[in-house]
Amino acid sequence: MSRISWKAQRVLGGAALACTLLLTSAVPALGAVPSPGASSSAVPAALTHQAVTAPGITTASVTDAPGELVAATPRITGAPRVGEKLTAIVGYWTPGTKTTYQWYRAGQRITGATAKTYTATVHDRGKTLTVAVTGSQAGYTTKTVSSAAFGPLAAGVLTAPVPKVPAAPKVGQRLTASVGNWTAGTVLKYQWYRNGSGIKGATAKSYTATASDRGKALTVKVTGSRTGYATKSVTSAKSRAVAAGTLKTAVPKVSGTAKAGMKLTVSRGSWTTGTKLTQRWYRNGAAISGATGTAYTLKSADAGRTITVKVTGSKAGYTTLTKVSAGVRVQAASKPVAKPKPVSTRTAPRGKNCPSTHPIKGNADSGIYHVPTGSYYSRTTPEECFKTESAARAAGYRKSKL
Repeated sequence: MSRISWKAQRVLGGAALACTLLLTSAVPALGAVPSPGASSSAVPAALTHQAVTAPGITTASVTDAPGELVAATPRITGAPRVGEKLTAIVGYWTPGTKTTYQWYRAGQRITGATAKTYTATVHDRGKTLTVAVTGSQAGYTTKTVSSAAFGPLAAGVLTAPVPKVPAAPKVGQRLTASVGNWTAGTVLKYQWYRNGSGIKGATAKSYTATASDRGKALTVKVTGSRTGYATKSVTSAKSRAVAAGTLKTAVPKVSGTAKAGMKLTVSRGSWTTGTKLTQRWYRNGAAISGATGTAYTLKSADAGRTITVKVTGSKAGYTTLTKVSAGVRVQAASKPVAKPKPVSTRTAPRGKNCPSTHPIKGNADSGIYHVPTGSYYSRTTPEECFKTESAARAAGYRKSKL
């Protein structure tokens, strides 16, 4: 095996130190014939440095020193404010070098910030940042270089979309602001405006339009705030003029006995809260004078007629609406039943005979009455005819014995 040796020699009588390179190897001496099977050439297997001194001076072996890495000074790119993503630009290093990173805030190590990029946090506001890049490679001395100070960092800029409100609002309508996507963690506040003037108490995301808004435009201002960021406000475009509201209504219903002298009552149903309700009763479509209550007592004039009631609702800022009940037909007055004329219990005879309705014959001379089955009935000429025997007796007659 080959070996290269360095021999250091001190020249007698001089201050200089001479170094002589001695090459020893397994190469045969000049002119020697290689042994059978030996390689025709030999490659040095190891290189060492051996210091050789002049006679009487100690000789020592020396190992190669590590190389020095080429390392550029890193720099930081990105916007110097909270919430921004910053990147370390490392520049040129010796090929094959492995680099690692550590970010610092005002000279203090930031825990966990060991990547090439770093997103500035609220803790960085008003402070400077640096990044240290450490390079390592086998056979070289590890090296660390730091960037220049970056910053100080300003407040972050919130992502703040322009809010929207319903384009065609109406009185009574619940309006909700559409705010879009703000920077995560942002706290939002709201203020609604009527023709540019703030509406007292209207500080929620939703707002119900009132009568005061009718004919006016509405807007909403959204203000976002987050620690480390500059507070930001954005205002929506104006809505159209607020239109009149539409009342919630119900068809009224009439109950009761539809007969003269009886009372009918109206159930008005559920209307928009705060609606003022009035009613008017009608007979065959004509208003009944004075009939404006929730109940109406039927009169004889209503007999045979159809009764309805109209309920009218009104509220400030809303369109007035009227609803009509179904008709109720009042019973017609019944014709009085003629009392039967009283039938007389006695009547005058028709010659010698009595009518069939009054078959009993009364003989005034004898004071006797005869019934159709009596022996003298056909021979008796009556002065009076009676309907019943009791009637004859009541008149003073007695019954014939034959």
